[in-house]
Amino acid sequence: MRTLLVTLLSLFVTSAVTAGPPAEGTIRIATWNIENWNDHFQAFRDKDLPEPATEEGREQRRQERFQNMEDNWEVAVVLLDPDFAPDILLTQEGCSQEELDHFAQEWEEVGQTYPTRVVFPGNSGRGQMLQLLMRDGFRIIKTNNDLHLVPDTRDLNPRSDRLFGRGPAFVLVETPDGDRFWVGTTHQKSKGGNSIEVTQWRMAEATMTHALMVELAKEAPVFLLGDMNDEIGFQEYELPAGGDVMAALAGLHNRDAADDFVIVTRDLAMQGVITYSGYWRDRFRSFIDHIVADQAGAKLVKNTDVFDNTWVRVASDHVPVYIDVVPAVP
Repeated sequence: MRTLLVTLLSLFVTSAVTAGPPAEGTIRIATWNIENWNDHFQAFRDKDLPEPATEEGREQRRQERFQNMEDNWEVAVVLLDPDFAPDILLTQEGCSQEELDHFAQEWEEVGQTYPTRVVFPGNSGRGQMLQLLMRDGFRIIKTNNDLHLVPDTRDLNPRSDRLFGRGPAFVLVETPDGDRFWVGTTHQKSKGGNSIEVTQWRMAEATMTHALMVELAKEAPVFLLGDMNDEIGFQEYELPAGGDVMAALAGLHNRDAADDFVIVTRDLAMQGVITYSGYWRDRFRSFIDHIVADQAGAKLVKNTDVFDNTWVRVASDHVPVYIDVVPAVP
């Protein structure tokens, strides 16, 4: 099993932007869109296939195994970096449950660090799943992940008869000290082929997600972390599509101020921090990986930041975003 290699090589990484490990008494909750992580397991999927008959085919198979191992090693190095060290990690573009468990077995420190590993159901035609990894001592009390079953009554999704493609999913977590809060993740419709219709689709997802969070907040504080595929403020197509998508996700279009959620990543975004730097065109450099909390949850947040170092940039086109919370308020 690949254990010591990750630990040793991670010591040689020079961090670019990182706030350091979580302070004592805080709980770190993070989100990270790991670019095409589900594609890093093709060799595992092919493990039971017979060896190719030609040397060329065998070499292709070897290269595939090597590339998958290298890509997953990069992810493991980030997950085990002591300056990151989330207690709860939400990921997007993830793999299947079997593949996630295989990853945790291959990289033993990851499996030991995150014994709770959940892949949520979804409708992605590309197999990109939402995932949760959680440290020992944290417990899932209940799950709410039924929004992926909501029908698309407005024909916004050309790929499916369901509105949502990738989430959202929420779990009620109990901490080692007995505090409880909802933590959820989503991967809203991307801006690929963006248009009024695509923006309306993203707006519908955001509006329905907010309505669910309002209900969840009646039981416990709520934190939603994920790839929202949207920046704060009005973007292209949003005005004719019905409004600012991030404002809709936070409920800021509503008349009832009690339903307002807080975009706790707002200050980072306003400072010009970037969470996404994908594609070759420099127009795709923005803050689209957000954290939203209800008012009770926002009061528990003590720190909000991104984790950015050499291996993060190698492993994905997104950087992790996290919050440090203190659940028990004196």
